[in-house]
Formats: sequence, structure tokens, C-alpha cells
Amino acid sequence: MAFIIAGHMRSGTTMLREVCQTHPRLEVTREFGNFHRLNLSYPRYARFILGQWWRKRGGIAPLAHVDHPARRPEFRDLPYVTRYLAQVYRFQHGRVTSGVIDEALRHLHPHATQAGDKQPDYALKLDQLTGETAIRCVYIYRDPLDVAASTVEKTRGPWYRTHSDELREPRRIAQRWVRMMEAMERYRDRLLVIRYEDFVTDPEPALDRLGAWLDVDPAGFDRSRVHSSSIGTHAGRLSPQEVADVVAAAGSTMQRYGYATE
Repeated sequence: MAFIIAGHMRSGTTMLREVCQTHPRLEVTREFGNFHRLNLSYPRYARFILGQWWRKRGGIAPLAHVDHPARRPEFRDLPYVTRYLAQVYRFQHGRVTSGVIDEALRHLHPHATQAGDKQPDYALKLDQLTGETAIRCVYIYRDPLDVAASTVEKTRGPWYRTHSDELREPRRIAQRWVRMMEAMERYRDRLLVIRYEDFVTDPEPALDRLGAWLDVDPAGFDRSRVHSSSIGTHAGRLSPQEVADVVAAAGSTMQRYGYATE
């Protein structure tokens, strides 16, 4: 069984991925995007994956945690992508399905009983991904004020050249957050949903649910990867007008999920 981690960017997807990666029975690539194009022919799928690698030039997934004896620094470069595509070719029979991807990942990482990928924008494809019996989906959400503050800090700075104008305006980020939350609500019965603020302040219940969802022992997660220093960080990072813009765009959804709008 494969799995994905989704949610609006700057919502805790990376931290959740890092926690999962510490588990000896899990393997998680980072923004590989290999579940974005399902049921393609092998040549079309291979072109997509190689295109992903070319755009990121070896950054398709970062160095694994090398302190773990089962981890090796093979995520960084073209040889890993090549080995992955060779395994996909081995298991496909005309189409690259989620089951084929699952088989390929688990043969690359035989220590893992579950393997998957983390990418925020999987949240925009929940209609397809939640319908796949070979994929278990995990969705994490966070206060859109903190999401907007953290996102614009990145997209107006180091990520300026790689992200669209939509992600440089708090109002438009809030509108995008609402779209993703509405998608999550439509498919909630097929997802494991985690509230960021609950997770970072009291991780045990969420990790128990995560372990049950992925069929692994929750004791295998390293709790030290969870930190709660990023709650309420929009204060002082967004102007009063930007805060008002976020609340105007997302206020009703914020209230529904217990986030302050005043």
C-alpha cells in the first residue's frame, strides 16, 4: 500500500514527512510527484518523471536521514530516478497504475512496508487519489493566517523565481487554502486528516492514528521531529490589511475549523 502526504504548502507537510521518514518501516520521497500522473503509458510517464527531475536538477527528493542504518543518500540524483523508472517498467503492463508505483517504491526500499511521497499539491487531486485503492492519503491543515505569512515570506524571497504570483498575495493564498479545504471536506471519509496545531502541541493522538492508518507501530515515530514554535507566527509578519484580506477570503472556513477571525 502506497501513501501520500498532502495539504497547502507551509502547513506542516514537510515536518510530517520527516516524522514518517524516521519510522523504520516507512519510506517517503519529497515532492517526487510520481502520483501526479496515473494510468499513463510507460513512455509518457517516464517523460513526465524525467521532466520533473530536469526541472529540479537532482532536487526531486532530498538526502534521506543517513543516521538511519536503512537509509542511503540516493534520493538526490539521476541514478535514483533511473532505478525507479526501471522498477516501474518491470511491473507495468501497458499502464502505470498506483499499484505499479507502490511495487516499484517497495522494491527500491525493501525495508519499508509502506512507501510514498509528500507533495502539497496532491491536495488538488484528491478526487482521483482518494479513489485509488492502492493509495492511503494523509492531509494536514493549518491556520491560513500562518500559512499565508509563511508562504509569502518564501515566495517573496528565496522562492520568488519558482512560484507564481498567486502565492505572493495573502488574499489569493487564502482563496487557494479554502479550495483545498473544500476538497478535503468532500473526501474526508477517505483521508486521515490532521490539524497542524493539535499535532505539534500534542503529537501522540495524531501519531497513534497515523500508525493505524499506515499499518505501522506508532512507537517507531521519532517525536523529537515535532516542534510547536510556529503557531501564531503571522503576528508581525502580515500587515493589518493582509490579515483582513485573509479573513475576508477564508473567514467562514476558518470559523468552521476553530481559527480566530478577529
